[in-house]
Amino acid sequence: MGEGKELHLFSFPNDEIKVNRTVHLALTTSDFDAFIKRLDAMKVNYSDWIGKIPNKINIRADGIKQVYFQDPNGYWIDK
Repeated sequence: MGEGKELHLFSFPNDEIKVNRTVHLALTTSDFDAFIKRLDAMKVNYSDWIGKIPNKINIRADGIKQVYFQDPNGYWIDK
């Protein structure tokens, strides 16, 4: 997380995971293009907000680039 910060997420082992794109963790990076190259190199699937086209970058009306991908447990992450 940087600057000595940590993020801890806890759940109970028997809790159902609800895969809902609107519930996500959003992060930022100073080099979006390098981040996308890393996702591609690691073969991590990502998509835009709609999620219909694999490995598509979303560009918001304000010019911000975003992608959505899931962690191994199915939780959504937005960058």
